[in-house]
Amino acid sequence: MAVTAVTSFPATIMAGTTQRITLPAGSYPATTWTGHLGIFGEGVDRRASWSASGSDHAFVFTHGDTEAWVPGEYRWHFVAEEQATNERIQVDGGIFYVTRNPLAKVPYVSPNERMLKALRDYQSGRMEQDAAETFSIDGQSFTHTSAREISRQVRIYEAKVKIDRDRETRRATGTTRRMVKTTFIN
Repeated sequence: MAVTAVTSFPATIMAGTTQRITLPAGSYPATTWTGHLGIFGEGVDRRASWSASGSDHAFVFTHGDTEAWVPGEYRWHFVAEEQATNERIQVDGGIFYVTRNPLAKVPYVSPNERMLKALRDYQSGRMEQDAAETFSIDGQSFTHTSAREISRQVRIYEAKVKIDRDRETRRATGTTRRMVKTTFIN
């Protein structure tokens, strides 16, 4: 895949693409300061490799780094460290969004879809008993949950997954649905 080179941090990054980001050094030139770029998001805590680009700091995230990034909101932090004293200063930071790569070989699975799958797996193995002991799925904890409650949760997440898939279909095809308020008069 082609390398995207930018001179400021991008607002969006497509998962599965190589990113070369050159951040201006300003008061922290690469000749005397080491640059550190941290990316934080859902399941991602990544530090980028650094190299000097004149006095600016250049960072590279390969397609192998970004292909596992889940679409959503992420944070980035640029920290400069003085090479002589190891003093660290946060230079810049912000929010960016990761979008799904339509050419990815692995289909995107939303958090709601993961939760639904886990609930169905649990349900198929445990529904013959009336109440379940404590278990946790994606950080949500269930304690002494009845079969009826598990079934209710499955229905809730089926509806959420349908909404996610409809939204993804509209985004992929470029179609949007207008919300119209209807009032019925008796």
